[in-house]
Amino acid sequence: MTPVLKRLRLHHVLPALLLAGLAVPPLAGADSALRSVMHTWKRDLRTSDAMLSGRAGFDANAMRAILAAYADDSARIAARITGQSSDARDIRRRFEVLQADARAALQHAGQPDALRGDIRHIAATCQACHDIYN
Repeated sequence: MTPVLKRLRLHHVLPALLLAGLAVPPLAGADSALRSVMHTWKRDLRTSDAMLSGRAGFDANAMRAILAAYADDSARIAARITGQSSDARDIRRRFEVLQADARAALQHAGQPDALRGDIRHIAATCQACHDIYN
């Protein structure tokens, strides 16, 4: 597992997202939904890492599905952050960047060499948010 994946601490990020103005009633449901999405992302990063490092066979269709899910989930989360605090705007922007990065990576879905950099960038984008909002 990559060092980036080892350092993800979801239980610290969720409260920051919720306090930043994630408008999803009820609050407990939002926490559960975000936890589920981020657990899926973490699992998908491991899958991507395994495919791109040669520990598992490369599957372009699986990579497309992973990247499309990142983009779609990020767009949904960003749209639900309605707060206007500086933290809310920052978190919303970070999810919008993640969406754009995942969409851009889709262009390389069949190219493992190009995807390595894309996936490293996506993982770093995730980690940067976790580093700030932990």
